[in-house]
Amino acid sequence: MSALFEKLAKGELGLMISMKGGPHFIPVLRTAGFDCARADMMHSGIDWREMDYFVKSAKSCGMTSCVRLATNPWLAGEQNMQLAVDAARAFSMGVDIVKASVASLNQVKVLAEASKDWHRSGAGWFPSSKEDFTGNMEKSGKEAWACASIESLTALKDIEEIVAVPGLRILALACTDLSNQMGHRFGYDHPEVLDVVRKVSEQGKKHGVVVCANVGYEATTSKTIAERVERLYDHGARIVLMNTIEKLAHTLCKEMITDFRSAISAHAGKAK
Repeated sequence: MSALFEKLAKGELGLMISMKGGPHFIPVLRTAGFDCARADMMHSGIDWREMDYFVKSAKSCGMTSCVRLATNPWLAGEQNMQLAVDAARAFSMGVDIVKASVASLNQVKVLAEASKDWHRSGAGWFPSSKEDFTGNMEKSGKEAWACASIESLTALKDIEEIVAVPGLRILALACTDLSNQMGHRFGYDHPEVLDVVRKVSEQGKKHGVVVCANVGYEATTSKTIAERVERLYDHGARIVLMNTIEKLAHTLCKEMITDFRSAISAHAGKAK
């Protein structure tokens, strides 16, 4: 059982980090305390070859692997089922969690169904008997998780039915676009937005679905990031997705550099 699944099994908070590349960073991020690395194929140049490196790097250090597929819930249409092909490919490569931004209930059903597929050669498994085949089907149900990401109003309106889809394991709330769609641009902590997190988390518990919510872009210091994580946890989220490692590096480096430049400036002033 990989890191994120272990945390969830214990009822603890799981931390996911988004990445636009650089699978060699995964062991470093694991030792830093992250449980899951999410490769973002939706908004980056990551291709399937690099995705293969992500999976192998994650498995080497016990980190849970996740991929966000290249979908478009706003412009591609509610009946676009390309995610079925891409999800099946990702699961067969051995990815633990396949995430897709969806626009409809039907897309969630397709994503959940793809997680049940027996092809898991990327995880090192090949069938050699009927019993082996059946056993792996059961194992895949525990290790291959479908994650539907909600960031469009068309998906939000069907949220109660979406949460109840058999085979769905994680429901992610993409708070930047979702809050914008709700009319609260950058309103990550707007009462209506946080109420969605709370209500969806309550519905998720009834169906064994874990809710994931992201920190967002507004938190720009280690303190405000920590406060945001705590608020999401208090509203029921049991997986919190940090921004990309690139954004996190920018945030923390900027904070650090600002602090030491201020300290040096003050020191120089006293020396005069």
